[in-house]
Amino acid sequence: ENVSNEPPGGGPATPRTPGGNDLAFGGGGAGKSGVTVLGDGRAVQAFDSSSLVRTLLRVDALQSTLLTALVQKLPEFASDEEGGEDDQDEEMEEVDPDATEDPNAILDSNIKNTNAGTSAADREQATADQEEIPRLILSQIRWLDHVVDATTLTEVCLEVLTLLTSSSGGDAPEALIRTIVLDLIATLPDIVDETKTEQIDSIVSTLTDVRNEDSTLLIPCLDALSSLRLSPEQLRGVTMDALTSLQTADIWCLPAVCKFLVQNAPASMCEDVVEALREMRLGGIGGDEEDHGHAAAATGGAGGADGRPGSGGGGRRRRRCGSEGTGNGSGGNGYGSDGQVLLRADAECLMLESFAQGMQYRPDLSSALMDKIKKTPSSDHLASDIWLLLCCAVAPHNKSQVKTVFRSKAASGGFSPDLIGEAIRGNGRALSHLFSSSALDLADGLVRSPEAEARGLGGFLYSEMFEEFQDPMQRQEIVGSLVTHVASGGSSDEIDTAMKVFSRLVEGGARNSGSTASMGETDGVSSLRPFRPYLSSLLDYVRGMTSSQLRRLFMVLFTVGGNDDDGDDDMGGPRKVGVGGCDDVQIVIRKYLSMPSAFLKRIGIIGAVAYSVTGSANIVEEEFDPEATEVEGGSENQTVPLSEAATDVINMLDSVRDSCGVGAQNAFGADFDESNGDTALAYFLDELCLAVRGGRLAAPVKNWILDNFSSSLEEFLGDLEPSESEPSEGMESQMVIDDPSDRAIVSGTSGNRRSPRGALRFNIDEDDAVVYVKFLSLAASDDPSLRSSLTQLCPLLRLLATCHDTRYGGLGLSEIDAVVGCPLFLPRSDVCSCEGFHDLFPDQQLAATMSSFYAASWCREMVNTFVHSAAFPPNAERESATFPDESSQDGSDPQELRTKLVQKIKALIEIQEDLNFCSSKAPQFTPPGFAHSMPPVELDDLQRIIDEEYDSDADVGFSNDKERGKEVKKRAKIKEKAKNKLSKARKKYEESLSERSLGALRPISSSACLVLGFPECSVIDAAPGASQALSMCAGEMRKLKVGGGVETLLFSQLQKTIDRIFPKKKISWLKSSSGDSTGGDEQSIDNPYAGQSLLSNKSAVGSDKFKTLDEFLAGYVFGGLYEHMATIAEIRGGADTEDDDEDEVDRNDENLLHCTSIIFACVRSLLDADPLTASARGRKYLEQIMKQMTTGDRTVSYEVGDRTPFSLPSLRKGLSDGFTMIEEMVMGGETADLAFAMEGVETLEAFLRCALRVETALGNISKGAEEPTEIQGLRKKLSEICHKLLRRTWSDDAKYNKSTVGKLATLYIDFSCSAIPTDVDQAAKVDTMALGRFGALSVIINDMLKELTNTEDCKGPVDAYPTCSSHSFGTLFSAVLNFFPNELAFIHASPLAASNKTARKTLEYDLRLVDLFCDLFSLTKENPLLAKKPHLLSQLKAGSAFLHTFNTKAVKFLEKNFQDNQKTSIAIIRAVQAVTKQMGNVITFAKREKDSALIKETPRAKRLMEAFLHKIKILMRKNNCLTAIWQGKLTEKNIDGSTVKNKEEEDEDEEEGSSEEEEDSEEQDDDDDEDDDESEVDDD
Repeated sequence: ENVSNEPPGGGPATPRTPGGNDLAFGGGGAGKSGVTVLGDGRAVQAFDSSSLVRTLLRVDALQSTLLTALVQKLPEFASDEEGGEDDQDEEMEEVDPDATEDPNAILDSNIKNTNAGTSAADREQATADQEEIPRLILSQIRWLDHVVDATTLTEVCLEVLTLLTSSSGGDAPEALIRTIVLDLIATLPDIVDETKTEQIDSIVSTLTDVRNEDSTLLIPCLDALSSLRLSPEQLRGVTMDALTSLQTADIWCLPAVCKFLVQNAPASMCEDVVEALREMRLGGIGGDEEDHGHAAAATGGAGGADGRPGSGGGGRRRRRCGSEGTGNGSGGNGYGSDGQVLLRADAECLMLESFAQGMQYRPDLSSALMDKIKKTPSSDHLASDIWLLLCCAVAPHNKSQVKTVFRSKAASGGFSPDLIGEAIRGNGRALSHLFSSSALDLADGLVRSPEAEARGLGGFLYSEMFEEFQDPMQRQEIVGSLVTHVASGGSSDEIDTAMKVFSRLVEGGARNSGSTASMGETDGVSSLRPFRPYLSSLLDYVRGMTSSQLRRLFMVLFTVGGNDDDGDDDMGGPRKVGVGGCDDVQIVIRKYLSMPSAFLKRIGIIGAVAYSVTGSANIVEEEFDPEATEVEGGSENQTVPLSEAATDVINMLDSVRDSCGVGAQNAFGADFDESNGDTALAYFLDELCLAVRGGRLAAPVKNWILDNFSSSLEEFLGDLEPSESEPSEGMESQMVIDDPSDRAIVSGTSGNRRSPRGALRFNIDEDDAVVYVKFLSLAASDDPSLRSSLTQLCPLLRLLATCHDTRYGGLGLSEIDAVVGCPLFLPRSDVCSCEGFHDLFPDQQLAATMSSFYAASWCREMVNTFVHSAAFPPNAERESATFPDESSQDGSDPQELRTKLVQKIKALIEIQEDLNFCSSKAPQFTPPGFAHSMPPVELDDLQRIIDEEYDSDADVGFSNDKERGKEVKKRAKIKEKAKNKLSKARKKYEESLSERSLGALRPISSSACLVLGFPECSVIDAAPGASQALSMCAGEMRKLKVGGGVETLLFSQLQKTIDRIFPKKKISWLKSSSGDSTGGDEQSIDNPYAGQSLLSNKSAVGSDKFKTLDEFLAGYVFGGLYEHMATIAEIRGGADTEDDDEDEVDRNDENLLHCTSIIFACVRSLLDADPLTASARGRKYLEQIMKQMTTGDRTVSYEVGDRTPFSLPSLRKGLSDGFTMIEEMVMGGETADLAFAMEGVETLEAFLRCALRVETALGNISKGAEEPTEIQGLRKKLSEICHKLLRRTWSDDAKYNKSTVGKLATLYIDFSCSAIPTDVDQAAKVDTMALGRFGALSVIINDMLKELTNTEDCKGPVDAYPTCSSHSFGTLFSAVLNFFPNELAFIHASPLAASNKTARKTLEYDLRLVDLFCDLFSLTKENPLLAKKPHLLSQLKAGSAFLHTFNTKAVKFLEKNFQDNQKTSIAIIRAVQAVTKQMGNVITFAKREKDSALIKETPRAKRLMEAFLHKIKILMRKNNCLTAIWQGKLTEKNIDGSTVKNKEEEDEDEEEGSSEEEEDSEEQDDDDDEDDDESEVDDD
């Protein structure tokens, strides 16, 4: 040592370095060659290392003792205090190495010599050496070539480890102890003998205790354990410990814990790992911030090689770094709250990265995750499911599966936009590495999905990512992907979704909810502005976009702005939108406005209206310069000048008006085609209406609309003058038409050859009428522009009504309500009849059809416009809708308005009937938006055959009159056949024409259903207040007229509305956004012009649904439904009167039954709506609907709010009363219409299903629990109703198929199930005939199917059951067969099979059930006429299903109870064996007949038959009854059980031909029935 420290040439010794002890211990690596100085001064190279200890450890005899001593010294080093000041005053004591054999003495001597008599620098160096010695000791152990005694060394290390961890916190330096502990833990995997399980157990146990003692040692312990070869049991225990630590560990530990789990968790624990990971959450995982959020912990957890939170500090140092360290967050120099958020996000990022890496190589873990998520109920999903699936999608082989999971969960409602937002918001930093690897690709795949829900979810994922990830490159990728969706030529739905995302980003903006990802960016417009070139590129694809997509595109472009000098810079500076901006967009608008085609002009119109909407935000009316502004509209009375922004907007609208106006440039240019219909001006009016309804137009723009179009309505109206004379022909009042040309058309003296004779019809105002609508005069005009102007009438009325409507900021509809009851100038009613219409010229037919079409649209628009105001008068109390004596403040009388609307609907029905006829006979009429319909070529070909005359010159080829006569008859037959075909083809063509015309009419709004709640529409002349339905006697109610056209139309609309807001599950539905029709229901039209309408999510859509129900409840729509239902129930279900009253309504009247069918559809749509039963809010609405629908009380309020209490008894009563009412409507009247009865049965079933869903949602029905008595009562009623209908005689044209008789039988059997008592003693006393569905099955089989075989040739019908005949046998046979497997499973899952006391009862029921099944199987065996292939296929499938259930359920029960019930058990087996015999016969038949359907089912049937044989053998062997069965050779038999003869036997029979021998052969066949391939059970 002196040689190594003494410098050349003498002088003082150089200071020792931390490697000063390398001569004794080495540095852990290969040193230089050692030099030994002998006594004579010679230097000899003795060893290959500079470490003495390492040299000694290579000696096997010394290794164990020396290692034990070295390790045991570690606690002593840790307990020595720093400095060693007391050692300076003590005399150093020499220790002779030869005087003792204790190596510790030598080591102590060396240390004391080192520390004695030195300066302060030397003492400091000595202290450093002392701290370095433990590391050097452990390094010698870790780098040993081999360990002689691993067991002893492991035990010593574990003892020392336990001692050091327990001494933490004393006088010893904590940092030094922690360093020794960490190094010691890391050394354990290098010294353990992995072949000895007990050593591994000791290490696992000790490390577990150590981790529990100090939670900061979790990561080193997991690292050490992951390096060990653990047994499955040990690995399971360690994994469970790691799972437990997930909820308690510090945030900086979680990445290592998660990495350990995903890399080392056994396959058997994948589900447990997945479940634990799903319970975690981002943004706060790891527990309380005060305990786990300190800064140094986060920094150390991310990178310390030794697993420590810092670079060597313990827990105290970690906490100190949390308050004093240097952070890199935005909160300042210290680790403040912002720094904690960033550091936590870094830890979460590492954690998710470990998930992603682990799942790439752990398919079992990925499969467990996806399976677990698939099985999770829709309401139980967590945000962790989203980012775990994103981690899973990093692996290429998992991407398609993850997309499938997202699509299925989106369709079922499990993954909602709220869940996506919860998973993404505030977690951008943690999810950053998943952005490009999985999230962006997933969003792209979802948007391209065929399911609407999946597309919507993908759109929300795009939006959340754009707002959360604010890096410009990431946002550029998102915008580029969205632009690709639009421009790639994909489906219209895909483009819709992408455009909605752009709109949502512009409207919503970036969130500023306090998350770190949202700091600094608060404006969605400025966030999109840097990517405006991407958006502008979409202008190249406008021709292929729908109207809705164009609206969104232009709104986004104008809102983002660009191409002007108003901004500070080009990368997001503030800009003023709408004034001189977006030059490229305005160029496109003006380009398309100049196009002659209305379809292309539509693009410019939409762009201009979008410009006016966005520009309205910049119009400031308060501040103006009188000298620099213009007067609005140029009006003389206008005193309010316009701002510059308003001037630009109005100039744009003026240009659109001029380009679309008839006077300037027609919408179709010089090549005008009046049949095209939809003019550009009409489209402009509709577009302006949408903008007004959006609520974002400035007042000057709305004033411009009223100034320019208010007077336009007068062009379609004619004046009426009072007359003192009697009404002339064609006039319904004493009013006289002022226009001479129109008077001439009425009188028939007109010179216009295009016009049929007309009349003023549907004059609701009568003598008070002052105007009329000139439909016929415009439709018959010689001017094409006047004829085309009719297309503008309904859009014009809609626009003006919207501007005046108080719901959209108007003053009331009193300004235009004069047109509600005015007469319509239409063709006379006799003109639209069959004879009168055929006498018209083609031009007259066209005029009559066109006027009827636009008149029907006018009436529909009139109802849509005024119905809401009539139901809920503006500025009036709600009671005014019920008490018609009060008038609204806008001057209109609600009662008068309601009466006019009811009359208008009646007029609409009559006009639509005229249109239906006229359009079918006038193919020259083309509705707006449709192409001209050419007649089928088939019509001309058939007409040519019919018109072909017989050529007399052809007689030359005939030799006689007989041949000529044959030819004449042949041609006559051909003509007759051609006439029949022509009649059918023409009828089909005419129906298509009328359907097209009716389908092109203006849609009826859902608000029109409010008319059902009008007192004027009631079937009872009710006074204001309570309904009088219950106060009237039965005889009076039977005289009420029900089933008129008004009710039928309104109930049909109600049913459509309910289906729209509550679509069926199987229908992939999302709010329509691609429809180009702007004249439909305002609640169903996508309106991008509306403020904040683009931010609607799932909850908002649900609010719209319930908003419609609120209107219906407030308008007593369901009360009107009740009045009709109660009246129909009394008419059809009331007792017959003794004296026939001519005023009573026929209970089987065709109109009555048709209206009742529509009512059934309405009720079913309500009851089948899942949102009304799945949520608490929906159940409140359902309760109020049922209350109003079953009481009809108009005196109570049916409002539903958050504080509205829910009453389950009230809902149960409502469902029960509704069921009873429908029952009376179905069962009354003894109708012979089976289709009508089935609609009623389906409605009754809907009541029961709805009640079951409600009880299930409330937890009142669970497995094994008894159903409420109300449910049991409904079940029994429905079963009895179906049974009665099966016994009823129906009309000759009734169809007996699966949807009629089959459904009746299924419902009868299914709901006849008798509840099995849960009490064992009571269950033992119940007769087996009364258990389950046995009674109903017996009735169908014994009283129906068996009785059919007693009729002639099995044709039927059965006397007691007319529905059972040869036509319905297959349906009934299949329906009954399918119940036996389910019934067997039901009885063995019931309490009857759970107790030994009822085992005998269970076996008795099994025997009865199997015997009944055998009787059903014997029908095809004993009756060849019934052994048809479809019946045999149903028999084979049902037999296979029954055998499967018997093998899995009943055989186990037989094994358990065979000894006590041997006779019954053997009887059951014999009965099942009879079933398998007949199945074998069917299989033989299939093989012989080569029937593909039967052959396909054969392998499964054979496997189940063999399994049955095998299980019965085992059963007999266990019970020592194997001799009771025997096996025979397989004998092929026919369906009837006779033996199949081979070819030789058939030849012999043919030669003998003896009848006696044939009889003997038949007897022999019967005897051979026992020779079967299956086990035959002996009676003994």
